[in-house]
Amino acid sequence: ILLPREILEGGTFGNARHPVDEDGLPKRFMVSPQDSVYRTILDAFGEPAAQSSNILDEHGCIDRRKLGAVVFPDPIKRGRLNRIMHPRIILILLKRLMQGIYWEYADIVCADVPLLFESGQLRRLFGLTILVACDPDVQFKRLRKRNPELSESECRDRIQSQLPLDQKIHMADLVIWNNGDVEALALQVEAV
Repeated sequence: ILLPREILEGGTFGNARHPVDEDGLPKRFMVSPQDSVYRTILDAFGEPAAQSSNILDEHGCIDRRKLGAVVFPDPIKRGRLNRIMHPRIILILLKRLMQGIYWEYADIVCADVPLLFESGQLRRLFGLTILVACDPDVQFKRLRKRNPELSESECRDRIQSQLPLDQKIHMADLVIWNNGDVEALALQVEAV
């Protein structure tokens, strides 16, 4: 797809940028039992013929931690979940990118895509890809702090489900190291 304006993947600091945050999309799909993605995930990973599925919370919503416990240790199940989620997310991403470019007349559109490098050819949509990286021990500590309900093995499963950092570095056009505080990160982003 050829786009008339440069598209930048990465953070949303700076001026004249239109942020597109795709991290919130999976949460939205999983909330509504009327959503087709919800039903497909439940059919694929829930206990058959059970009134309360092994991946639902007490309100009937998909519990992301329970779903993660099912899919992260198993690459086949994780791939199945990605095949369910990615087409829908990509369609919404494309819609938001086009909206930012054509209707909001943004000179630069930023998309924060958590699994950009794992998603295959999606990075071809962007004129520039920026990887925000940190050392593995920093990543592990941050994941544990953000998700204290996850065990150490669940955190390791999630980290290991992603491409190795050295592969991502090789695929990215630019790398911003985020081993420090927010101010240090902001300085690097502004320099870009």
